[in-house]
Amino acid sequence: MPAVSGGEILILPLVIKRIMHIVPVSGWQVIQQADNGLVVLLTGVRNEIKDEALVDQIRKSLAQEDAQVPYIEIQHVAEISKTASGKAPLIKAYRP
Repeated sequence: MPAVSGGEILILPLVIKRIMHIVPVSGWQVIQQADNGLVVLLTGVRNEIKDEALVDQIRKSLAQEDAQVPYIEIQHVAEISKTASGKAPLIKAYRP
């Protein structure tokens, strides 16, 4: 991801996972877009979580890592699509 201080930095999956593992949902996936924005897919949302609060928490965690994120979009979906092997990766980095 682009760094606030310039250049690019690698964000370890743990930065996102430590937030998402406490969110009351049955499933999630974070997808990096070509423009470095993030789309967060959520399934089975419980306790009416506030999308804005989740976006704020992710943004703060990424800022602590010096990452610059243009946007974070939350999408509520019926299911997370799986790969041919039947797995749904939690984090999908953009690969041109």
